[in-house]
Amino acid sequence: MAKKTLIWAVVGLLLAGCAADPDPVVNNAGNDVVEADVGQDVATADSGHDVVEPDVRLEDIANDADEPDADDTSEPAACPESHSITVTEASQLRNVAACRTIPGSLVIEVSLGVQSIALPLLEDVGEELVIRLQDATTSLDLSGLRTIGVALVIDENHALDELHLPLLTSVGQRLAVITNNALTSVRFDVLGMVGEDLVSFLVPSVNIWNNALLTTLEMPELKEVFGGIGFNVHQNPRLATLALPSLEATSELTLANMSALQSVSFPSLTSIGGLLLVISNSALPTCQAQALATSASPARVCIMMNASDNCADNISGCS
Repeated sequence: MAKKTLIWAVVGLLLAGCAADPDPVVNNAGNDVVEADVGQDVATADSGHDVVEPDVRLEDIANDADEPDADDTSEPAACPESHSITVTEASQLRNVAACRTIPGSLVIEVSLGVQSIALPLLEDVGEELVIRLQDATTSLDLSGLRTIGVALVIDENHALDELHLPLLTSVGQRLAVITNNALTSVRFDVLGMVGEDLVSFLVPSVNIWNNALLTTLEMPELKEVFGGIGFNVHQNPRLATLALPSLEATSELTLANMSALQSVSFPSLTSIGGLLLVISNSALPTCQAQALATSASPARVCIMMNASDNCADNISGCS
């Protein structure tokens, strides 16, 4: 800034000189008269030496003004080279935001006190992506994320009101969205598979649990959930409808303790490898739960404490 101020001061002097009286300047000491034009050599009689005034062009000054100050030491953000990254301070987010691939895990579980966590460049996480305990965070931008090798955990972020991952196609083993008290909408536009990679001992599952304000859950492309507890939607008291139009197979399916749930639709579901548990959904007709059992042929069935209608409970697999 100091350099730019000096440059424009020089410009001012030059412009002032151009507007001055063009008559020669008289040297009161009796020396020769000298006429000074910018860009010409100027000789002074009293020194006995030639003094050369350098050519000064406005375009050169403009170019110099565009150059960064010498004391500007800020560096561009750079993704950390660590295999895994644990964020404990808000200042670390600047460099993490430059990452496209993280070979290991990205863990943010110390409250940073920021309203927004923006990682739009991040495309691949080799192991786990964990974001929890962010009480001030209302916005989470993971718009470029495509694959997660092991687990996605969004847990106890009590100001977060929307979770939207438009490009996420696969999660290796586990997806958990748990106890986010302000969360109203969860959308995974192209997520097709959870739990394909069963290399480690983590339980492959989708677990949407205990989100007090959740009203929208959309996974239109989800086709399969392998192993473990399968697809579990539990204790989301404001969720009124649940539709998974592409889901074909899951190891288990749980719909439980959701007092507002009135309608479920799984038109492509043909296989539940283990337990179908539909329990304590006081507005959900029992016949809708029984229709799931008929179409998906689960190994075990527990249907009880839902809305009464012409269909009976099935408690054969409840014990």
